[in-house]
Amino acid sequence: MCVWHEHISLQRGFHHIVSTDISKVCIAKQQERYRDLPGLSWLCSDMTNMSEISRSSFDAVVEKATLDALLAAEKSPWDVNEVTAKRVHSALLEISR
Repeated sequence: MCVWHEHISLQRGFHHIVSTDISKVCIAKQQERYRDLPGLSWLCSDMTNMSEISRSSFDAVVEKATLDALLAAEKSPWDVNEVTAKRVHSALLEISR
């Protein structure tokens, strides 16, 4: 997870930014590192099932390298195995809700 997008968004007038990551360790490090930046919050969540977030909670979603991470083990992003295809589909459903 990188806070570059969040920092730029704050500079451009977005004031309530939620960053997610599946790693509790990563979330804790980011919370500590950027504790002085107002308007940022972090949520430990699995991008393929974000049921803890209400539908239509966000005005915009920026997906940064998440799908790349899901596809990393594939030989070709155009010919993925069934498990990867289902995970990508689940992630896109979560992003779009």
